[in-house]
Amino acid sequence: MIPGFDDVHYPEWDTLLSHWYERAHPGAVLALDEFPTLVSAAKEIPSLLQKHLDQNKGSRIHVVLTGSIQIGSPAGYKGPARSYQYGKAFSPGQVLEGLR
Repeated sequence: MIPGFDDVHYPEWDTLLSHWYERAHPGAVLALDEFPTLVSAAKEIPSLLQKHLDQNKGSRIHVVLTGSIQIGSPAGYKGPARSYQYGKAFSPGQVLEGLR
């Protein structure tokens, strides 16, 4: 838990992720439940997560994505073939430390 994190207004996802990565301690876990549903509502989330993961390599901050996905197309996501989960299925409970 990051004290005061929920007391701030986040106008967009990039601001929220930036603030979280700035304040999270090593070993912290960002868990996003129902990730396919989130992506269907905010198509920019996969690329923003990738950006922040790339910028914070070695930080020992982890990302866990949960929810049902269809191989290559979570919740109808129409991103490029090289995008975060294209053509991959993950076992339940698998922890992702990167979106490659």
